Amino acid sequence: MPLTLPREGSRERQVLDLICTGISNKQIGHELGISPRTVEIHRKKAMRRIGATSGTHAVALIYAATIDDLNEQLDRARALQCHCELGGQE
Repeated sequence: MPLTLPREGSRERQVLDLICTGISNKQIGHELGISPRTVEIHRKKAMRRIGATSGTHAVALIYAATIDDLNEQLDRARALQCHCELGGQE
């Protein structure tokens, strides 16, 4: 089942993105202008949404989903290229 990340620009997504950089809740709060406690709340909701059991697990899931998405895009581009090449030979 594909990973469904929180929508782009949401606080949960912003917190997840910053978790991936390895900074602390306090630093995330400073970066976003919110309290560390609010970061903890968004972090908990986001991790529950993606099924992560820890910050490290969340990062692994996000990176795996990103790689899967990039591979799908590459496969579509290759299929389109093959289609175009075949169309030119007909």
